[in-house]
Amino acid sequence: MGRKGRNRRSEAELDDDTASTSTSATLASVSELGSEALSAGDPWEDCIELLFEKRSSTREQALDTLNCLFTSGFMYDESESKQSTLTGQFLGSIKRGGSSECALACKAVGLMSLTLGPCEQTEALWPEARAALEGVLDSTKGYAAKAVALQSLALLCFIAAEEPSDTEELLASMQQQWSSASGPVVQASALRAWSLLLTTAPSSLLTSDFIEASLGRLAKCLHSASVDVRAAGGKAAALLYHRSGLAALDAEPDGDGENGLSSRDAAQQLGMADIVDRMKDLAKNTGDASRRSRKDRASLRSTFKDLINVVEDGAQAESKVKLRHGDAVYITTLAGNVQLDAMRQALSSGFQPHMQHNPFLHTVFCFQPQEDPADRLTPAEKRLMRSPSSVSSKMRSQNMRRLQGSKGVMLDDGYL
Repeated sequence: MGRKGRNRRSEAELDDDTASTSTSATLASVSELGSEALSAGDPWEDCIELLFEKRSSTREQALDTLNCLFTSGFMYDESESKQSTLTGQFLGSIKRGGSSECALACKAVGLMSLTLGPCEQTEALWPEARAALEGVLDSTKGYAAKAVALQSLALLCFIAAEEPSDTEELLASMQQQWSSASGPVVQASALRAWSLLLTTAPSSLLTSDFIEASLGRLAKCLHSASVDVRAAGGKAAALLYHRSGLAALDAEPDGDGENGLSSRDAAQQLGMADIVDRMKDLAKNTGDASRRSRKDRASLRSTFKDLINVVEDGAQAESKVKLRHGDAVYITTLAGNVQLDAMRQALSSGFQPHMQHNPFLHTVFCFQPQEDPADRLTPAEKRLMRSPSSVSSKMRSQNMRRLQGSKGVMLDDGYL
């Protein structure tokens, strides 16, 4: 168990240097994206102006650059001051734009809601944005746009929805998406979105009918030809197992079925047993060799081995996320890991700056960053000062050669 725990933690750790390099790449992409259309002024203001352009390619460029800005830092003040304008333009692009523009606008809505967090603005945004995002699911925008719409819909509900009925309706809607004949990209996104909402769903929603129907549909997902759908379905099943209380049924005799279980509970346990058997098959799976690298196949097998440990042994997945300035976030619950995966996927390279400055993420993960960051060199500074090709390293080498030459002259002259 100790070795498995270490493996889980090491796989979940986010290296500080890697994240910093990724953020630098994001900033570089902002410059490249804006080189043709942006002026020398404030790129944030310039992008907002470009959202009003008639040419769709210009609007797409502006949306893409805004998304890079959202993830390059914590843009709370800028988002709050321009929230009304941004909302109108984002929703307009979702409703009237093409597939590419719609996908970028859907992502922008999710990033803006994550930046603002729970507040009056996001509560006001929720009904209108929900209608627009759900409209994408019933449109012909394409699988990519639908997948991003599902992600942003779940994020916005997770942040702004106050009524349990909203969560219940979206859980049912997303279940239809991953149960239908949608493409695997949409199915996997729907499963991840469904899992995120399930982490905070009220216990009153987890009825016997809901559990039984969900287990049956999740079992089908584990037989999907898509590896991503199988992995997302396995995580959703493990989360439902713990959230629904199935793990405690054997210890609570109450009914007329076998082992003290009611007939309904016994049926649910049987459904979960079928899912566990399928997980064990996937944990030993060596297929997909033509489509997946050896590293990816090993990672997927490890994922299902961890899920089996969660379901059978109650061993909670642990994650340690390294942040800048020596901080670290520890996640010790399955629900917390699902939320962590959702935030990482949405923010990408922006997870580091948001985790450092976003109060909403501090609340979600019970994290308080250091007030006085430690004095550490960034990866760029390390390359500048410590690289063998840096100016300081070259000067040290020249001084060393000069000293060695002087010492050789003194030896030849008999002074040493």
